[in-house]
Amino acid sequence: PRKYKNGPLRVEEFLGTPDFRSPGDAFTASNVQYSFRYQVKQERGRYRASLTSFDAFAVFLQKQSWWRPETASEILDHEQGHFDIAEIAARKLQYAIQKVLNSGKGFEALDQTPEKAAERLKKKLESVIQTANHQAELANREYDSMTKHGLRFGSQAEFRRVQKASLQKLAKLLKELKSEP
Repeated sequence: PRKYKNGPLRVEEFLGTPDFRSPGDAFTASNVQYSFRYQVKQERGRYRASLTSFDAFAVFLQKQSWWRPETASEILDHEQGHFDIAEIAARKLQYAIQKVLNSGKGFEALDQTPEKAAERLKKKLESVIQTANHQAELANREYDSMTKHGLRFGSQAEFRRVQKASLQKLAKLLKELKSEP
């Protein structure tokens, strides 16, 4: 998978085989993934796994994404919109978890062994990632519906404007949050 931070999509990155049953000219597969660190401490006979750092990010799934050779290059902006939706979901998740970490309340899980506490924490994280990916999936459906897969140029332009503004706002909020003591 290719991370969002590597810049805008390029046609040559769509490595999947076109689905000729699909009405679209291209398909972008992406999702939210994450990396994290945690520590485990023993307290009163139990173990507490506490999240110490978290990074959510969007990835473009190149082998699942496809592009028909005859597709107009203007559709690439629409496909970038799908990738932006995943990045917006990742940034929202990053913001939410970073706020919890900054608050001192902690993102943690308790159990009888260090391994079980760590596993419980991982499951908790997987659950929030699934929620973020589900929200991105719903946003992608709305995006395709409202833009008619990029063919309603006015709607397409408005969605892209809003997406770019959302990405900028979230980048600013995350920067501010990371600079908090």
